Amino acid sequence: MAECIKELLHKVLKIPSLTDIKIERAHRSPPFTPHRDPTAPPRHIIVRFLDAAVKDLVIRQAWSQGQVSFQDKRIFFDQDYSPELHKKRPKVHEVIKQLKKKDILARCIYPAQLKLKLGTGEKTSTTLSSAAEVLRGLGVDVRCGERERTEDELKDGWRSSGKKKRDTVLSASDLRTFLQEEA
Repeated sequence: MAECIKELLHKVLKIPSLTDIKIERAHRSPPFTPHRDPTAPPRHIIVRFLDAAVKDLVIRQAWSQGQVSFQDKRIFFDQDYSPELHKKRPKVHEVIKQLKKKDILARCIYPAQLKLKLGTGEKTSTTLSSAAEVLRGLGVDVRCGERERTEDELKDGWRSSGKKKRDTVLSASDLRTFLQEEA
């Protein structure tokens, strides 16, 4: 699979043959159902590059080309995000659509942050709940769940004391574990 992907990248994306594409592994994603429909679209291919710069080059080239096709079939290139990010990013994109209707420049930056370009400058919000007040002022409907607001509050205010004298802030994974246990 890795050799096939290298060949595809050189041909379809027109990445120079001198570029050394080092792939640690490449595999197809598992099917979602045990008995797949033969008319279903092909499964995703997940590629892990050894060099992040090459991965960035591949993604940048694919995105700059717009539509990329192989054997008369359109193919898509994207980052491999965690399931948690897959849930957050569409919410940010929905807000961006509303902002674009109002001619306000906005974009989603990694991981799922909202970046606004306003007359007063650029503003970046790490979560939609932290941007909710500004967005409401712009006339944009923001739907933030109780869970998201609670996570934001916990990130900012909760501390646990360890054996050392100084306090330590809970990590994001500690917060997720805590919230999952409560649910």
